[in-house]
Amino acid sequence: MSPFIKSTYVSIFTTVVIFLVYALWVFQIMGIGYFTGPDELVRIGKTIGTLILAGWAFHIIVVLGAILLDAKKSGKGMHELIVDERDKQINYRSMYISMHVLCAGIFLSIGALAHGWAPFWVFNIIVLFYALANMTELGAKLFFIHQGIRA
Repeated sequence: MSPFIKSTYVSIFTTVVIFLVYALWVFQIMGIGYFTGPDELVRIGKTIGTLILAGWAFHIIVVLGAILLDAKKSGKGMHELIVDERDKQINYRSMYISMHVLCAGIFLSIGALAHGWAPFWVFNIIVLFYALANMTELGAKLFFIHQGIRA
């Protein structure tokens, strides 16, 4: 299995972990009531900022660690972990698809804001669609890897 495929599977794992931890933290541990009041936007911003920074750090450490560990275990050098042109096409095509999902979420959140929804729910629509876009990208990568890509 190529490092590209392995990193895609590990990315699915990290995405699920990151957004499950976020959901548990926001809805179970802190509760919706924490995000109400005069400083609700600051609390929402800090929570989503923490999600972004901690999530990226966790993702980078786990994916990079898994790839380097696998390369060391199989005796490959860093020069053998090259992504070919087909992998790049798959990456671009899957990002293109996922950006449509993210844009749909942004449009929905703008509509929700226009209809008077609370900022907490609007920002969580964006977070939800970011997670869906990420999973769409990873699912599309797996589909294109196993079925081939048609540009």
